[in-house]
Amino acid sequence: KQLTELLNSMGMDLQELNLQVAQSVPADANCLILFAPESDLSAHEATLIKDYVNAGGSLMLTTAPNVVESCPNLQSITALFGLTAAPGLVEEGDTSFIQGSRFTLVPTVSTEHTATAYVSSGNFKPQMPNSHAITQAETLPTGVTVTPLFTTSDKANRVSVADTSVTLGTAGKLHVAVAATKSVATADGTAKTASLTWYASADSFT
Repeated sequence: KQLTELLNSMGMDLQELNLQVAQSVPADANCLILFAPESDLSAHEATLIKDYVNAGGSLMLTTAPNVVESCPNLQSITALFGLTAAPGLVEEGDTSFIQGSRFTLVPTVSTEHTATAYVSSGNFKPQMPNSHAITQAETLPTGVTVTPLFTTSDKANRVSVADTSVTLGTAGKLHVAVAATKSVATADGTAKTASLTWYASADSFT
């Protein structure tokens, strides 16, 4: 609801799309938003979104750590950009990077991307409650560029969602929001740029 109200206030035309019955994502859609899916996409839904992306579409995605781990179809879409969701919940070890709970992150904001330009130019501190980490493939797919948007301190770690006393990795900087672009060639040979903006917290816009 908060995101819908924000986008409406900015004059954007929003329409709901039922991917279960749709035959395609409308070609004139400037962006497709998948907001905190509560379960995995069907193979049909994933195919529609991948076709849209491969035609130069833009996707905005928010996900929750307790859901995204069991969403292979959803992650087959992010894999087009060389990105996956790391298992676990991000725990911040630097108190200057949290708000109250060690799981409510106040990350460093990138100044290198238009997606964060408004936030980075003002005195804003975005919060990312209950985030997972987003990992990047060592070798990105051809034509892909990835820009981290929100990053933890170097004292952050991943812990089990089911038991937060269980550590899943070693301390280090983790990305909890990223933007990626991918150069694609459409069916008629036209060169376009697809994009993905991924926020690894279902509560990031609350």
